[in-house]
Amino acid sequence: MFRRWLVILFAGLACLRLAAQAGGEIENKIRLLFEQATVSTDADSIISLGGEIQGYITEALAGDDSFDCEFPSIANIGKIVSYDGKVRLFSWNLVLPDMTMLYYAVFYIKDTGQIFSLEQTSPYKPDESNITTDWYGALYYELIPVE
Repeated sequence: MFRRWLVILFAGLACLRLAAQAGGEIENKIRLLFEQATVSTDADSIISLGGEIQGYITEALAGDDSFDCEFPSIANIGKIVSYDGKVRLFSWNLVLPDMTMLYYAVFYIKDTGQIFSLEQTSPYKPDESNITTDWYGALYYELIPVE
């Protein structure tokens, strides 16, 4: 009986280690994509890299128990959690060669497991008087509950 529990424990630890390695691999890929975007002088390449980053973040969040995923080694991503602990938000921006910016965001809703992304479709300076029809991009620092 004791031997059986040891085998189960060992197998469980091995699975956890593999999951952590997979998460670390995705985090490394994201970090490398940010580095490439930082040094690139081609706007189309930077835009493509932004989409890849968004895809990898979404992939990392799609796994089991991924709500607590923090990407600790990636400084380029804003990471916040709502006051009630039910929503996580990751946001970032990429600078294009003409010094305009593109903004991206990925939301993860814990209760439903829903993940959805926002991506600015073209770089421009926002018209702050009309933010209801177009998400013009932003970096987020806090999620505030509203009743």
